[in-house]
Amino acid sequence: MNFYEGKTNQDAFKKNNPQQQQQQQQRPKNSQQSYHFNEEFIGTNSGIKTFNDLKVEFEQIRNDLISLESEISKGKRDKHQPMNKNYDNILLNKYQELKKLIRKYKENENLSEKRLSLQEKYLDEYKSNFNRVQEEIIQIQESINNYKELYKKSINLQKILDNDRNKTEKLIEELKIDNKKLIDENNKSNNEIQQLKEENKQLQQLLNDRNKQIESLNQSFDQHITSTSKQFNDSSSIINRLEDQLIKQIKHYDDLNDNIDVEINLDDITNGNNSNSNSNHYQ
Repeated sequence: MNFYEGKTNQDAFKKNNPQQQQQQQQRPKNSQQSYHFNEEFIGTNSGIKTFNDLKVEFEQIRNDLISLESEISKGKRDKHQPMNKNYDNILLNKYQELKKLIRKYKENENLSEKRLSLQEKYLDEYKSNFNRVQEEIIQIQESINNYKELYKKSINLQKILDNDRNKTEKLIEELKIDNKKLIDENNKSNNEIQQLKEENKQLQQLLNDRNKQIESLNQSFDQHITSTSKQFNDSSSIINRLEDQLIKQIKHYDDLNDNIDVEINLDDITNGNNSNSNSNHYQ
């Protein structure tokens, strides 16, 4: 006999036994509500429920069981035994069904407790991993920020280096131009010196009586020539000299030309032999 057949027999029993019907009407309302819940519980027990849902259902099932036990006890004391036997069977079937539900609930409760314990374990591991990962994320973010700062600094440094390189290249070009000017001026000075040598040869006859003065002037002149040649060689080998040094060299060559003009215009140049030795030295 299933639950719905028992319910139909129960309705027939109520019609034929007004006294029993009155006793049933005096029963607690939660008993009838428990039967209704029992039907719903049977229909929905196949799904997975939470631990709290199972606890609520267990309380309702226990109330149903208490109500059924009370009804069974009352049915046994009823005077209408032939009619109560069918109703007792209905209650007994309900009692058996509730026992099955309780047993199933306990199984679900144990399973839920295991799942809850496992979920708590996973939750603790997740929290631990989350905190660890969060710390690693913070460290990674700090590293990224540091790399960003380093990248910005490297970009700025690269810009500075590019600007310095451009300035250096520009300065090198300017120095090359200045060096070329110096070379031209030096060649011009050498030509002038050569001309002065030719003129000096022509004046050898007049320099005989001033031999000593000419000798000392020639020594000074040789020193100037040597210094000029050395400065020229140094300026050719070192291109990245500062501009002010090159300007000083230009001024030095100008001063040298003025000194040469002064030496030529001396009235006491008379020694020709020294002039010949100087000509051989220049050659």
